[in-house]
Amino acid sequence: MAVAAAAGLSLFGLAGYAMFFGPGSMYPKPVRNLLREAGMAYMRPPEKQDLPKALECYEQALAQLDALGTSDSQHARDMPHVTGLVARVATVCTEMGDLDGAIEAYNDLLERLLGTDGMRDATTQ
Repeated sequence: MAVAAAAGLSLFGLAGYAMFFGPGSMYPKPVRNLLREAGMAYMRPPEKQDLPKALECYEQALAQLDALGTSDSQHARDMPHVTGLVARVATVCTEMGDLDGAIEAYNDLLERLLGTDGMRDATTQ
């Protein structure tokens, strides 16, 4: 029973890995490579994390997606897979103790989701 459960979890993990990093991924290959590198630096026990490296890779991946998004609507600034990276940048900044960087990333996230008008009440404009 335990062997079957382990095999099932392994197949589930392999399928998730293939969807995120494989050829069916929505991320272009250079971005997938950066995300893989960031994940290897970030998704570790706290004492083994390399947060500066993770942040650098996430920011590079985001910059590449933003550049693609100007000509390809699949990677537009407000697409969930792009805004998810902005949120991850904010999380890494927070974990590094860079609260100014985290605030900047969260403001960027809000602008991407809500537009430049932000959260102003449309009925008062």
